[in-house]
Amino acid sequence: MKIKISFCAFLILTFVCVNYAQIVKITPKKIVYKRTAKDAREYKKTFTVTYPKVSGLSAVLNKKIENAISYERVFDFKLKEEIAEIFWLEHADFKTEYNRNGVLVVALTMDGSGAYPSIYTKHVVVDTKTGLQVKAADVFIAGKTNQLVKLINNELQKTMKQAIAEAGKQNAADGKELTEILGERKFVAEELNHFSVNNRGVTFYYDYGFPHAALALEPNGEFFLPFSKLREFIKRDGLLGRFVRKSRE
Repeated sequence: MKIKISFCAFLILTFVCVNYAQIVKITPKKIVYKRTAKDAREYKKTFTVTYPKVSGLSAVLNKKIENAISYERVFDFKLKEEIAEIFWLEHADFKTEYNRNGVLVVALTMDGSGAYPSIYTKHVVVDTKTGLQVKAADVFIAGKTNQLVKLINNELQKTMKQAIAEAGKQNAADGKELTEILGERKFVAEELNHFSVNNRGVTFYYDYGFPHAALALEPNGEFFLPFSKLREFIKRDGLLGRFVRKSRE
């Protein structure tokens, strides 16, 4: 009886290990689209989209992950409109930033031009077991959200003060302009959803939304916190729980 139970446990453990060992494979698929409007300028006649194509898991999971990291979903991007009406996009591309321990992190970027050129990047964290995007509520303890926001906001305030001081040293007018643009900015709870993960910790992203003419003055908007500082905020049964346990070892 003990032998049978031990053998069953061995099979379950083996299955779990194999499941965790499965690797999500992300390969680029580049497509050049032609705009159909006759009034599109010559340099706007085409645009390029490099799609992240997913394989290595079941067909259902592959499809779910592709949907979670699609430009259409993340940027509310509509291909038909871009082909026939909008004429903004020049390139859409992606970068796989992390792909281990059941966690996939992909950075999606879109750049184009209207009156001025602009570029936008968003990071998506996916649970490869479910194929779904991971939100802050999935991994951080709800009752401690305010404390986490305060911690990140403190880093934001330090960064802004330093940026203003450095700009003022170079040019007093720049320091004054940056102070006016930044105003009373704060990191708020809604912004917790824009984050990425690696083995060491979590990076949170803040979008200042600076106008094109002032981009050179824009402070750093990336705030990294190691798991040692995040331990009290992370759900032990959530996707990031395993990283907190590892950080104790």
